[in-house]
Amino acid sequence: MGKVYLIGAGPGDPELLTMKGLKCIKKADVIYYDQLINSEMITYIHSNAKRGVCIPYDKDGMETGGIRMELFRHAEDSKTVVYLTKGDPFLFSGCEETAYDLAEKGIVFEVVPGISEGLAAAAYIGVPVTHREYACSFVILSASKLDDHPDSLRSIAASFNTLVIQMDRNWLSTVQDKLLQAGWAADTPVAYIQEATTADQYCCRSLLTSTQKIAGDEKVHFPGILLVGDVVTFNDKINWFNPHNKQLPASVVGSGL
Repeated sequence: MGKVYLIGAGPGDPELLTMKGLKCIKKADVIYYDQLINSEMITYIHSNAKRGVCIPYDKDGMETGGIRMELFRHAEDSKTVVYLTKGDPFLFSGCEETAYDLAEKGIVFEVVPGISEGLAAAAYIGVPVTHREYACSFVILSASKLDDHPDSLRSIAASFNTLVIQMDRNWLSTVQDKLLQAGWAADTPVAYIQEATTADQYCCRSLLTSTQKIAGDEKVHFPGILLVGDVVTFNDKINWFNPHNKQLPASVVGSGL
């Protein structure tokens, strides 16, 4: 029996892959990766390793094309198998279901955590998701699941100071409406970040009441990360990573876009 490694590739910058993740990639006999990882990471794979297909983003994760069954088959053939996914493998990736099935089948596996895209995106625009004076708590959400838990949104509004929302497509209008209905203030600062931690990183800021206007920016695309909360204003002072000066000026923020 071989072994399966479920590895988080991190948020985008190849240098943010963990050392353990890199070691596993270099020793893999078979490797599958999703198409959202930075293509530079493919160079880490040794030439003799069998490389799996990229998984289309708009499909059902690791189920697409029978990838999960392929992992099982190669492990049962005594291979060292890697599945490399963007961010962290146990955060909205589907790897948790694969880990469960691996355990059910008695296949040895290991989860190698990765830096989550949401937390990295916040850090790379100078936004601390927690702060001793402004935010004692944060929560990570998936925009596509907000309709499934309307009651939870109301409790989240009362309990958490910062939202980190993973946006797999343009849900901005939906998110704005849901959060306003849940009790978030219309003037709550928000920031949308795409291609976080890479040279193509782009940040667009607004207020919650005009979040949908971010989608009107011709440079905005999805997937990306939406940050909601007072801590977003720290971007004014500690926006340390700005490779191509693509950050909107503070004057635009004040106008609500």
